[in-house]
Amino acid sequence: MAVAALERLGLTGERADVVLGGGVLQSGNERLLRGVEAGLRAAGPHLCMRVASSPPIVGAALLALDELSAGPEAQARLRAEIGAAVRRQAVAALATSGSAT
Repeated sequence: MAVAALERLGLTGERADVVLGGGVLQSGNERLLRGVEAGLRAAGPHLCMRVASSPPIVGAALLALDELSAGPEAQARLRAEIGAAVRRQAVAALATSGSAT
């Protein structure tokens, strides 16, 4: 899908970052990421794959802040608060899965 978008935009010959997001891509599955990167390199040698470090919800929340004309301080706080909430949820999930065995 990324390659199709890059082709439509005429960016396959340009230096461009392709940012991947979502739980599956952020899971760090090396085989999956190598495959995606190989596909991007075949489409354009200057395409650079990056995996987003923030959870997917951050992008939607940042767009909402943009609509409200919120400043950089609000964006930084949002990233920190959502990041902390996601970490707490992950710890709770691990604790729950550990007690189920």
